[in-house]
Amino acid sequence: MRAAKVIAFGLVAIIIAIVAQFVRQSHTNASPLPLVVSVPAPSQMMTAEYNSSLVGLLARSSPDVWHQVAMGWNWDGGVAPLAWIIRQPQCDIGTALLVYWRGGPGWDKQFLSRDEVPAHRLEVFDLLEEVEGRLVSGFYSRQKISFNPHNDDGYDWTTSYVHIPAKRKIPSELYESTPGHSLSQPCVYVSGGLRC
Repeated sequence: MRAAKVIAFGLVAIIIAIVAQFVRQSHTNASPLPLVVSVPAPSQMMTAEYNSSLVGLLARSSPDVWHQVAMGWNWDGGVAPLAWIIRQPQCDIGTALLVYWRGGPGWDKQFLSRDEVPAHRLEVFDLLEEVEGRLVSGFYSRQKISFNPHNDDGYDWTTSYVHIPAKRKIPSELYESTPGHSLSQPCVYVSGGLRC
């Protein structure tokens, strides 16, 4: 409900800006100004209530749906639902790898420790360190969903950030593809439900 109010507020702000632009033009014969409107960023809309509701749905869903949610995730919304997914023992290795590679681990490897990481990146850094540790330690046993970091819908994640000097290495086993069935349709959380 709170997310709906934030979206409604953003729409009202846009309408007010358009009306103000029209009134200014009609009263001054001035040339149009570029329309600049302050709309809440997606991260502001992804409230704890939103994440809590999504996690509730995930808890009642299958590991395949978790993978589809991770596929469709907008990282601007934070990582709380992704963190929930990767902490589940039933999480598929393919899903854990998808979260890891889409999070851009190559960028984080320029830092020796968490203390060096910029504040805006800490949440993602922590998530990737956690999933990397779980993958390397063998935390995940389910391996039914395929994921290839060299060809994720045509994109090679393993070449991202290779231009940045790395102080730490991505473990070699995380470059390997996982066998299993392919899931091509992402799920997104819309109006209190999942749309797949």
